Amino acid sequence: MSVEALKSLFDVLTVVLLGLTFLAGTGVLITGNIINRRQSEQLKTFDSDMTKAKSELATQQERAAKAEGNIALAEQHAAEANAKAEGFRLDIASANERAEKAQASLALAEQHAAEANTKAEGFRLDIAKANQASSEAQAQVAGATVEAAKQAVSQNLAHLRDTFHTTPSRRFFYGLVAFSLSQYSLEAI
Repeated sequence: MSVEALKSLFDVLTVVLLGLTFLAGTGVLITGNIINRRQSEQLKTFDSDMTKAKSELATQQERAAKAEGNIALAEQHAAEANAKAEGFRLDIASANERAEKAQASLALAEQHAAEANTKAEGFRLDIAKANQASSEAQAQVAGATVEAAKQAVSQNLAHLRDTFHTTPSRRFFYGLVAFSLSQYSLEAI
C-alpha cells in the first residue's frame, strides 16, 4: 500500500474516529443527563426521607425526653412512697410497742382485779358473818324486849290488881285493858 492510501486511510480513520468521538461525547451527554435526572430524583426522595427521618427523630427525642421526665417523676414518687412506707413502718413499730405495753398493763390490771375480787369475797364473807351475828343479836334483843315487856305488863297488871280492889265487873274491865296493853306491847315488838 502506498503512503497516499495510508494517508487517506488515516484521514478516513480520523474522520471516523472523530465521528465516533462525537457519538461517544453525545452518548456521554445523554447518559449523563439520564444519570443526573435519576440522581436528582434520588436526591429528592433522599431529602424527603431525610426530612421524615429528622421529624421522626425529633418525635422520638421528644418521646424520650417525656419518658425521662416520667422516669424522674416515677423515681420521685417512688422515693416519696418509700419515705411514707418507712414512716408507716415506724408507726407500726410504735403501735406494736404501745400494744405490748397495753398488754402488760392489762395483765397487771387483771392481776389487781383478781386480788380485789379475792379481797371483796373476803369482805362479803365478813359481811355475811356480821349480818348473821347482827340477826342473832337482834333476835336476842327482841327476845329480851319481849321478856321485859311481859315482865312490865305482869308488873302493871299486878299493880292494877293491887291498886284497884273493886267489883268483879271493874276487874273484868281492867283485865281487858291489861290484856289489850299486853297484846299491843307484843305486836310493837
